[in-house]
Amino acid sequence: MAFPVFALHGFTGCGDDFDALQRCCPTDWQWHCPDLPGHGQNPLPPEEGKISLAAHLAFLESARTAACADQPCILLGYSMGGRLALHWYLQNPAAFAALILIGSSPGIEDDSLREKRAASDRQLAEKILQRGTARFLERWWANPLFAGLQRLPLGQRHALRHRRLQNTPAGLAASLRGVGTGELPSLWNRLPEITAPALFLAGQLDQKYLGVAKRMARHAPNARTATIPLAGHVAHLENPECVAREILHFLGQSLRT
Repeated sequence: MAFPVFALHGFTGCGDDFDALQRCCPTDWQWHCPDLPGHGQNPLPPEEGKISLAAHLAFLESARTAACADQPCILLGYSMGGRLALHWYLQNPAAFAALILIGSSPGIEDDSLREKRAASDRQLAEKILQRGTARFLERWWANPLFAGLQRLPLGQRHALRHRRLQNTPAGLAASLRGVGTGELPSLWNRLPEITAPALFLAGQLDQKYLGVAKRMARHAPNARTATIPLAGHVAHLENPECVAREILHFLGQSLRT
């Protein structure tokens, strides 16, 4: 595979979250896994308390140009990173040879439900600012969506928690206010515009996003899905070997370089 990989992490995460997946892929692949705005080592100044979608896309375009110049990339995104990947792809489709999403969706279609989610996200942002990162993470990881992380080896869980604690309350709140699920427009009606080969992955135990992945694939003309066994929402951490196999199979069939 001659294309570099640009990988976008999820909310509260960082670029290092893809380390396990990288170790399961060929060693000659060129990975670019930036910390997204408001996360890890990238606490970009928030715009009046939020970091907008436009600011995220400008950051990503700058990072891609610096890393890959005019060379097309494989675009990979998990959860929040997957939503951003969809927006980025649709803004500049010529920049990407293929699209891979893990546990992600094109957003909320219903306007009223999306506004309710936006209000909920804004309330959560306030709680993060009030309680701090450590207390917020305790409640965040108690969500059944992340139950699979409890099956990781103890050392891996500790390393993951340490990385999450590098996030600042202001950065997480600004990210949530700017690109939370309720803040972004739905892209369901734009999925037919994804003409590049696309792979939508979800864990076997993540029934919600497995259903979303299958539905998305029916709308994108060159898309397929894959189910990751023994994994929930964070499939690339819970079962990176299987995720890597599915990606390798997909790219081997889809790209001729």
